[in-house]
Amino acid sequence: MAGSLSGLLPSGAVLGLDVGYSPTSRTSAACCLEWSENKAAIRIERFAYSESERQRAILNVVKGKPLMAAAFDGPLNSGLEEIGVYRLSEAMLTSGLQAFVGKPGQSSSPNGKRLNAAANEAARTALALCDVGPAQHAVAIHQKCIAEAFPTTFLGVLFRDRPSGAWPKRQKSDIFFELHGVSGVLSHFLDFYLPGRRVVPEPAKLTNHDDRAGYVCALTALAVAAGKITAVGCHDHGWIILPPRELMGAWAWDLLEQAAKRRGAACLVEVG
Repeated sequence: MAGSLSGLLPSGAVLGLDVGYSPTSRTSAACCLEWSENKAAIRIERFAYSESERQRAILNVVKGKPLMAAAFDGPLNSGLEEIGVYRLSEAMLTSGLQAFVGKPGQSSSPNGKRLNAAANEAARTALALCDVGPAQHAVAIHQKCIAEAFPTTFLGVLFRDRPSGAWPKRQKSDIFFELHGVSGVLSHFLDFYLPGRRVVPEPAKLTNHDDRAGYVCALTALAVAAGKITAVGCHDHGWIILPPRELMGAWAWDLLEQAAKRRGAACLVEVG
């Protein structure tokens, strides 16, 4: 059985990293999604914010497998350098989608700068330890196939009907993950890229917030590897990767198009 899209091989692996910066608590997670012709396996390991912890977690989940792509939940630009500005990608997702699924933080804020630094370090560690394939997508930020993920919005735009936005006081990404698990949206997403694979363990069994975020980062990397994505942002300050238009709710695409018209059509790109 071949992958559903020409960018994917019948077997392969991608890496997703949920990036945190706690030096004492394991609030980050590395997730390797590896597939063969009949099965897709998820391996996840949490880690604290240190180079040794990152290395341990990445090596333990990747197990020496070549990676088609890696995606990181944190701001990244083409030089893997400090960003320090409010980015076009962040403005796009805030003005269009904030009322319904929330918004990303600002790379110009103190927390945003810390997350940017942690994401840069995570990307450099993964590139040093892993055999990451070359970037072949139009919004590449590096010669290797790495990308920026944002799990909350990535999951949010998958709703077929526009959400009310009146969410309980919990992590929105956890609510979205659970709803999509029950409705079959997560299964449909994976089947779009890797049809017919049995997923082990089942994503519905992921109950930890960081494990879930790592898995969604791996799904982001899978979409990038397949060459079928939506991207918002610009070449100078980076792109946030979202699902392709075919998998988004029409309401979400309409809001992104409206936001792009206000800021320039080049900040919303369909790839594949």
